Amino acid sequence: MFELFKNKMKKINIKNCDMSIDLIRKYCSIISNSTAIPFRLNQAYKEFENMQGLWDYDISSYKKALIKVRKKELLSKCGLSSSLFSNFLFKRKIDNKTYNFGIESTRFTHVIVLFSFQENLYLIDPHLNFMFCDKDRKLITFENILKKKGSFFSPNKKEFYKSIITKDNIDEFSKRYDLIYKKNIFFVEDIKINNINCEHYKFECGESFIKRYYEPLIDNIDNCINLHPNNKDGF
Repeated sequence: MFELFKNKMKKINIKNCDMSIDLIRKYCSIISNSTAIPFRLNQAYKEFENMQGLWDYDISSYKKALIKVRKKELLSKCGLSSSLFSNFLFKRKIDNKTYNFGIESTRFTHVIVLFSFQENLYLIDPHLNFMFCDKDRKLITFENILKKKGSFFSPNKKEFYKSIITKDNIDEFSKRYDLIYKKNIFFVEDIKINNINCEHYKFECGESFIKRYYEPLIDNIDNCINLHPNNKDGF
């Protein structure tokens, strides 16, 4: 499987960026902090009306979506989070691609961002705000992730708290990810989104949370569903 994928990787044409990885991670934290994820899909969640504009890297669509997520008028799943960050990077002339992986046509898929630094490809997750590392906490390349050389999770910012919006009881989410109310998950405010009464919480999006979230995903990280933008010769 890896050798087949390695041959496909040769087709991935991403220019090296001049920006440091530390600065890219800082920017990722800013975007991730702006977005709020929905707990379960409910009536408060609606897809951004011009996703095609984001895919086309239209600056007006990007600005409109960013304003909406910052105002908590637009909730963000992984696809929107990664599209926003991809647009953010392109706006700063940093080449990148969104990387959609997992088991197609199931809920076990996820979208992250792929960029190049010093001739190596790296993955960064704008949805949960982290990069992959080894057991010694050193960042690892895309190739080494695919070789299954130990996938650990390095948050881009210490003590990072992510917004989540729900109209259901938050206890189920807390129990699923081993969060304790008023210790690592906190109520922020009552909020109305798309005329639906909801509750806004913030939870600690650290390594333990990311590890649980990725448990059903990590084994299929080498199963690429699509890259965007696609290379002319395909992938």
